[in-house]
Amino acid sequence: MSTKIKICGLRRVEDVDFVNEAKPDYAGVMLCRRFWRGIDFEQAKLIRKRLDPNIPLVGVFVNDKFSDVLVALRQGVVDMVQLHGTESEEYITSLQMMNYGKPVIKGCRVHSPDVIPYAENSAADHILLDCGPVSGKALDWNIVKNVKRDFFLAGGLTPDNLPKAIEALRPWGVDLCSGTEVQVGPNPSDRIKDRKLILDAVEAVRAYG
Repeated sequence: MSTKIKICGLRRVEDVDFVNEAKPDYAGVMLCRRFWRGIDFEQAKLIRKRLDPNIPLVGVFVNDKFSDVLVALRQGVVDMVQLHGTESEEYITSLQMMNYGKPVIKGCRVHSPDVIPYAENSAADHILLDCGPVSGKALDWNIVKNVKRDFFLAGGLTPDNLPKAIEALRPWGVDLCSGTEVQVGPNPSDRIKDRKLILDAVEAVRAYG
């Protein structure tokens, strides 16, 4: 089965055109306003409206209120959610029961091998392994090379290292955020999505098959 690809961290409506052109399997927005990439529901709705209807929009939350996550799903702000905090298994299963069957991704911060059993046994529909939400840090691939469950790989991925990552780990999917951005100012938050990087990332995954 072909590796899936998610382009995450969309903030500007105009960047959606790059995603529509590249046609990844998923797109993502950060709906936790504590992070600089975070946007509100109204901006997310505009992004969802402009996004190709065949590309599911994933909303990323980090220890947010259960009711806020449920509202985002039920109002169609996003098509599925990614929980990237310390949300409990009860939180995950309750969300699954109440969200009309929309998938839940559990993001797991893999700092040591001790995290792997938890990730493998999560009730979530999918798991994502990285160093933390939109951290941009590279994950130690040695820790996850023997994971016994399909997973999204994230953390420090770029169009250049995607083929090596897929060859080494055979992930079910890959998730790119900072690897599809360019710096346009002096501050860490002065980053915007880049059309070429998005196209190159999707092409790299598709070329691998």
